Amino acid sequence: MEYLPEKKRTQKAQVLKKEEKIRQFREYLANNDVVLSIVKYLLTVRGKDPLPQDPLVHLRDYFGEERSPMWDVVDQLKEENIQIQEELPAMQRSIEELQKELKAVKLQNRALLIYQNLIDSERTNAVGYKSIVLKLSGFAKFELDTKITRDQFHQLVEGMCRRPINSGHEASTDSVSQTELDEDKYEQICSLFERAYKEAQPPFAGDLENEVYKSILNRIRTYQPSV
Repeated sequence: MEYLPEKKRTQKAQVLKKEEKIRQFREYLANNDVVLSIVKYLLTVRGKDPLPQDPLVHLRDYFGEERSPMWDVVDQLKEENIQIQEELPAMQRSIEELQKELKAVKLQNRALLIYQNLIDSERTNAVGYKSIVLKLSGFAKFELDTKITRDQFHQLVEGMCRRPINSGHEASTDSVSQTELDEDKYEQICSLFERAYKEAQPPFAGDLENEVYKSILNRIRTYQPSV
C-alpha cells in the first residue's frame, strides 16, 4: 500500500470528494433533462443562418419560451379531470342501479332459501299450496294445491309485498298502475315462513282470522304462476 504524507492524503481525499460532487452534479443535470435542453439549444443555434447577433439574448428568449414537458402532463390531467366530471353522474347512476340489483338479489335469495327448506321438510321436489297453508296455519284444508317452482315461490312472496306508487303524473284512466316492493312487508312475510320451518310452529295456528294470514291466502288464490 502506497504511503502518503498526511498533507498529500488530505489533498487526495479532497480531490476524490470534489470528483464525486462533479459526478453527482452531472447525473443531476442529465436526469432532469438539463443537458438535453442545452444540446437542443446548441443545435437550434447551429442551424440559424445568420447566427444570432446577441447569443445571450437569444439564449434567454429560447429558454423563456421553451415549454416544459410537465405542462403536457398538467394539460393531460386537466383533460382527464374534465372527462371524469362529465362521466361522474352516469357512473353514480350505475352504482345506484348496481346497489338496487344487489339488494334485489339478496331478497330473492332469502325467498329461495325458504323454498329450499320447505322442500327439505316435506321431502319433495316441489311445494304445493296446501303445504304452504299447512306450514303457516296448521290447517291443511285449502281448495288449491298447485305445485310451484322456487322462482314461482319467490314471485308469490314478492307479490304479497308490493304496494302501489305514485308515478309522478296526474292520475288518468289511461295511466298504468305501478308498484314497488314494501321491504318491511317482505321482511314480515319471510320471517313468518322462516318461523314456520325453523320452529315447526305454524305462526297463525288458532289465529285464522288474522289479516296478514288472510292477505296471504288471497294472494295464493289470485296468483297465476308464470312459466
